[in-house]
Amino acid sequence: MGPVRADGISMDIRISLQYPNGRIHEATVERDRPLERGDEFELHGRNWLVVARTARTRRSIVTRDTPVHCRSN
Repeated sequence: MGPVRADGISMDIRISLQYPNGRIHEATVERDRPLERGDEFELHGRNWLVVARTARTRRSIVTRDTPVHCRSN
């Protein structure tokens, strides 16, 4: 969990950003609430759409720490 802010608690969320050319970049963003499928946000000068939670392998279990997969729109 991230630092406490005056307007509430923020949290670090792992994200996987997929650019239009197919390149994927993993990062962490600080948000005041979890990202849900269908949410949109701006980062690195682009608009992003949350599409799903991602698992690294077929056997991976999707957990709260699994990166949120986002596509540039």
